[in-house]
Amino acid sequence: MGAGGRDSNGQVYANLLQSEWEYVRRQHPSYVFHDYLEPDNEPVYFHEFVRRAGEASLQYLGDADLGSMYALSLGRQVLQALEAQFPDLVEREQYLDFLFNRTFRRSLVCHARVPLIG
Repeated sequence: MGAGGRDSNGQVYANLLQSEWEYVRRQHPSYVFHDYLEPDNEPVYFHEFVRRAGEASLQYLGDADLGSMYALSLGRQVLQALEAQFPDLVEREQYLDFLFNRTFRRSLVCHARVPLIG
């Protein structure tokens, strides 16, 4: 047990909640209402978003923040390991969402019939 009677997992969770609280309290009330209290707000995991896009004849193109798709802060070896472990882009991006606690995306989609390069 760590200081204050918390185990390391409890401390990590407490730190995460504290960080989230600090972020939320700096936001405009309209942001808090929209993202946390909106009656029609239905958050989904990234892989669910991509599946739903496919059902609407759309496909994931990338993120508006291109840098977020390349976790350069992890280093080349880690990126290569992630690509080997998750060769599918959607799976890899979902894993990175979990790894970085990314809760908001600016995803770009296009028609499913448009051929993507890469």
